[in-house]
Amino acid sequence: MLVCERCGYGLYRSSTRKRTGKLYYYRCLGSDTWRRLKNGGCECSPVRQDYLDDLVWNVVIQLLEDPSLLQAEIARRLEAAKNADPARQRQQDLCREQTRLEKAVERLLTAYQENLLSLDELRKRIDPLRKQVNAIRGELQARDMAVADQQR
Repeated sequence: MLVCERCGYGLYRSSTRKRTGKLYYYRCLGSDTWRRLKNGGCECSPVRQDYLDDLVWNVVIQLLEDPSLLQAEIARRLEAAKNADPARQRQQDLCREQTRLEKAVERLLTAYQENLLSLDELRKRIDPLRKQVNAIRGELQARDMAVADQQR
């Protein structure tokens, strides 16, 4: 469950032997250059397990002693879940596509105004773009109405 702050790869447990016994560490997967990962060569140094375990338990105890911290974390995660909603992602994709298509229509009109396209070519090329824009607008409106209904 641990993730490297620098490269985003997970941490794994490793160990080493000392005279006093065995020490356990959490190492970044990205620091293993022999794995040849995309971000190979992370310079994150290993963290001793006993130090990290103490730190984690202290945070857990703080959360349990102060319910407002726990409630704030739940609210933060709910907000993050809403933002990661696939329907919301689809809506953002549709908005980007709509913007792209509208710019393409504008470019065609500009080309026609500058006599780079004939009227027949403009009509042939602009009709499919307008149909796509209208389809996207319709889907966006349907999604907005569905969200409004769901909120009600």
